[in-house]
Amino acid sequence: MNEVCEIYVMSGEKQVTCLVRAVDVKIVESLIDRFIQWNYPFEADLVIQRIRKPLPLELINLIKLTCDYCGSEITGTPITFTFHNRKYYFAALHV
Repeated sequence: MNEVCEIYVMSGEKQVTCLVRAVDVKIVESLIDRFIQWNYPFEADLVIQRIRKPLPLELINLIKLTCDYCGSEITGTPITFTFHNRKYYFAALHV
């Protein structure tokens, strides 16, 4: 689905979270209809206001991250987990 711009594998009840960007409600309705046709269980939440914008990729590449599992520098895209409002970073080789 072209409207899906981010996918997260989650712990807990909601195992997968997809971030969808749509310019109007008709697109959202179309996506919901597809999930219903495929008989996938899902929940839909709408973002009303974004408080903090993600960092641009140029800035993310300047930040050096270390793996919270082994302490080595993460050179590729990190795997991230949030637990009790703290974000943990892991090198992809540990997953």
